Amino acid sequence: MVAAALAASAGCDGAGTLVGETPQGAPVASSNSSYSQSTPATRNANPGVGFSSNPTRVRDDAPRSASSYAKEIENGRRAFENSLDANEKRLAATVIVTDIGYAEGEPAFLYEQLRKAASQFYSEQTSGSRAATEANRKRAEQEAVKGSAGFGPVWYNYEIVEAEIGRSRVVAGPTGDKERVYYLFPVSDLGRVEAAAHGVEQVSVDSSSRSVTLRSVLPGVLPDGEPDKLADLYPPEKQVRVVVKYDTSFGSDSDRQAWIKKEAGAPDMSPEGDRLLSVAKHRWLSTSDQITLSVAPVEDVEAYKERIEFGDVTDFDANARVIQVVAKIPADVKELARGGSGMRSSSGVASDREPAPGEAETIWAARVLRNSDDYWARKEAIKHLARTLPEEATEQERAVVGEALLFSMRAPERMERDDLSSLLITWRPDGYADMIRKQIEGSDLWHNDKEKLLRKLADVDDPAAKKAAAEAAVAVADERWMGEAAVDVLRDLGAAAEDAVIDRLTDPDPKVRADVATLLGEIGTEKSADRLLAQSKLETDRALAKHMRTARGNVNRRLMAGSAAGDDR
Repeated sequence: MVAAALAASAGCDGAGTLVGETPQGAPVASSNSSYSQSTPATRNANPGVGFSSNPTRVRDDAPRSASSYAKEIENGRRAFENSLDANEKRLAATVIVTDIGYAEGEPAFLYEQLRKAASQFYSEQTSGSRAATEANRKRAEQEAVKGSAGFGPVWYNYEIVEAEIGRSRVVAGPTGDKERVYYLFPVSDLGRVEAAAHGVEQVSVDSSSRSVTLRSVLPGVLPDGEPDKLADLYPPEKQVRVVVKYDTSFGSDSDRQAWIKKEAGAPDMSPEGDRLLSVAKHRWLSTSDQITLSVAPVEDVEAYKERIEFGDVTDFDANARVIQVVAKIPADVKELARGGSGMRSSSGVASDREPAPGEAETIWAARVLRNSDDYWARKEAIKHLARTLPEEATEQERAVVGEALLFSMRAPERMERDDLSSLLITWRPDGYADMIRKQIEGSDLWHNDKEKLLRKLADVDDPAAKKAAAEAAVAVADERWMGEAAVDVLRDLGAAAEDAVIDRLTDPDPKVRADVATLLGEIGTEKSADRLLAQSKLETDRALAKHMRTARGNVNRRLMAGSAAGDDR
């Protein structure tokens, strides 16, 4: 478990690397012999989508024969293959998706799914080069550690094994009758495109032409990919879908959409007037002249409809909870959307930087965190919540603040992440510990941020926080930069970490099993003593089996000493 920490404690970061970090916490690496400060990686470590995502559009009423359509597909295939080198052409594929159009936003959603499929195939195709590079790095690191004898930082070099293919790519081709053509690279197995893409089923595969035909089987309402998916926060009966069409007379598309989201999500849209609304834009359902939103929580959809003033309601389905609106875009939409003098805030008043008339300051702070894009308003809201003790707030205020913090932590601004996590620990709404655990286990945090958040969670005097901290520590203990810190946290947690650690006694890596046995010897209870004895009888490594029995003896001695100390008292 602590193997990843040993090199760091010896003063070495990995070959080709000067032991140390950048100010942001990223390792400083030097590949080959140039000593340039770059993280070792293959040429194609970050595959992306190439070319345009806009499909080739053909007028529906344009006369076109089957032969001319087939020729368009073939010409598109040749052009796509010409963009690849000789080694890559063998992995190019033509994908035909039929039955398009039964779900709104389907083409955009399918394009994204095929992009993910191409990225998955790319990852598989380049796994060998990445593994070889990592093996070279580890070998060089071990040699550097031996040579340094722990005396300060050292440089070391290693060979980067280049990937044989370029980045993954998807190009949308011709459009037929309820059918679209896509060109993908790389596709190593035509028969697995179906499994790699959501919402399709395979119809046929033609290996000779390297083409696969899929049928779209998407539901009527597509899943959305926004970070603030309301489906995860509110049940369908508390959501309303608002389909807003608008002209292009005033402002940019982004300004119009920002203004509509502010209007649709203002708290005074709810009957009670003090409810905080969340608004999520549906990527797949929005176009250049239409935006589709999910708004929640909305208890009374008819009352919500009656409060719509930003446009004319043209259709309303109370059972489906869908409202269609034609927006009245104001001439000053740019100022309203970007915070000019006439800006309407998320509360309907002139600014988010102070509570609305009659609005409690704590409710204002929660609303700003939830809905506002005003940087200074958010800073003041965070300051207020940091100064306010939960016991000073009413039960309703605590519930509103907790919900706003959980919502904000789903996709926090990097500059606010520390403040939000501290507030989450202070206010402790239901689920706060698991929310922070997921943040720690996530891959987007630098290791020093993970360590700080892990220790902060472990210090909370709450069983839920202790349990979440132990699970998070075990999850990140094998990470290169987190091993030593994670084990220290587990040791500090003591018996509270036992349940999270004990199952690692059967880890495939004997080094991990040995580290786990040592740790259980320090923190374990009778449960660990029994498990260590049982596992020692199953262990095939005789030295390791003996080590487990020694750890069991350590557990028993600690327990006996603790019992004797209790008797003396």
